[in-house]
Amino acid sequence: MINWFRSGSPYTLLVLLLYTLVLKSWFLFHPAGPVVHPASDGMLYNWILSLLRGRWQGSGWVLLAQGLLFLQALGINRLSNHFRLFPKNTYFPAMCYLLFSSFFREWNYFSAPLLVNTLMVGLLFLLISLYAAPDGRGKVFNAGFFIGLMMLVYTPACIFLLLLWLALVINRPFKIVEWVMAVVGILTPLYFLGTWLFLTDRWVGAVQLPAFSLDYPHLAKAYLPAAAILVMLVVFLYGLLRMQQHFFKLLIQIRKVWSLLLVYIFLALLPAFFGHPFTYHGWVLALVPLSAFFANACWNIRRPLVANILHGILILGVLTLQYGGML
Repeated sequence: MINWFRSGSPYTLLVLLLYTLVLKSWFLFHPAGPVVHPASDGMLYNWILSLLRGRWQGSGWVLLAQGLLFLQALGINRLSNHFRLFPKNTYFPAMCYLLFSSFFREWNYFSAPLLVNTLMVGLLFLLISLYAAPDGRGKVFNAGFFIGLMMLVYTPACIFLLLLWLALVINRPFKIVEWVMAVVGILTPLYFLGTWLFLTDRWVGAVQLPAFSLDYPHLAKAYLPAAAILVMLVVFLYGLLRMQQHFFKLLIQIRKVWSLLLVYIFLALLPAFFGHPFTYHGWVLALVPLSAFFANACWNIRRPLVANILHGILILGVLTLQYGGML
């Protein structure tokens, strides 16, 4: 079964859609409203909730969330194939994103981090394509604009400012005008928001600093999340190890992409620790770059029987947890 996704055939898209319906069936049958986390949700996310909450029921929210997950999976897949992260076109990144996003219930309901992931796919395209851009000012401004929007959706997304600066250092020679354009892009959404608040006389009380506080996952009392994290860690380390084995044989641009994705993972794991109480929904941010390493692990399992057995065990485990009421 897993070999269906190894191919880059457009007909595989239909298989991927059926795959999504199977993996996400429990969430479709048990809809729930959006995830709210006041310590980290941004003004734009709260505005979207206030706009749609009176009109949408739980089924509408879960369909929106699953639609976003499917589109994000396709975006990650296109990014991986466009920048040649694998020897041939494949649907492994999309498959891995949909499979491993089923490990946590919080990742399958509408939330601020899930919405940010949609913007992050576009941001990654911009950051990676900086390497070959003759004039990077437009792309840098757009990347900064994306991050400004993400900060309004999910406040801890400000951590990705570091990813933008790192991408500029890695992919571009130093040009002060590009760094200035990045700052202008970041401030532009904030400027428009401030202008709207001022003109509508909503400035007072609208802007409040988030109350950050440190917390951590209590894995000693949560065996299933700990097991899910362990499985993902093993797959990630295998994918990382196989990538390192031929890292220096890759083109310089592809090496920079893998390095940027690795930094992205560690940055995306940090925001979840700055909200009390700790929730796993923030870690969905790390699933975008992790999917590339998961896909690399799948790509390097050359024995079809072994690959199908491991894949089947993961699917069976996910469905058992979902329908057994343990997820």
